[in-house]
Amino acid sequence: EGQVRLANGSVDAGRAEFCFNGRWSPFCNMNEATASIICKQLSFNSYTWASIITDGSFGSIANYSHFDNITCDVSASDLSSCTINNNNCKPWCPSANVAIRCFESGECTGDGSIRLVDGFVEHEGRVEVCVNGVWGAVCDEGWDLTDSHIICQQIGHPEL
Repeated sequence: EGQVRLANGSVDAGRAEFCFNGRWSPFCNMNEATASIICKQLSFNSYTWASIITDGSFGSIANYSHFDNITCDVSASDLSSCTINNNNCKPWCPSANVAIRCFESGECTGDGSIRLVDGFVEHEGRVEVCVNGVWGAVCDEGWDLTDSHIICQQIGHPEL
């Protein structure tokens, strides 16, 4: 009771299922906080975020759910501390069961540290900065050649 799993997918993506009243049940819908809490409950780190996938790409279990909706607050630690709406239960999902993909932003030390990620070669990629122990991407709005030059110098490359 209260366990979660990602079915018909991989470790970080699949059809979200919740053990409710002793049975595994898919989700018909959920909010973003619920998706993130599922990922955290599956042992992703505390900086995890999730995307909700509604296209049926991870299959359906007869489009049936034992509950109407679970709504979580971002402060919830697991699904058992969320609100389970079973009053107006519509057992047949109007579309495919909901799947999620869990992403770990990664933890870091050293606020202000910089790294390049997801490049095709070693010295290119998206610029990320460590802030409050979490890696975050830098927005390119207002970015210019001077900014690129400074980043290159900071990571040990004197020229662009």
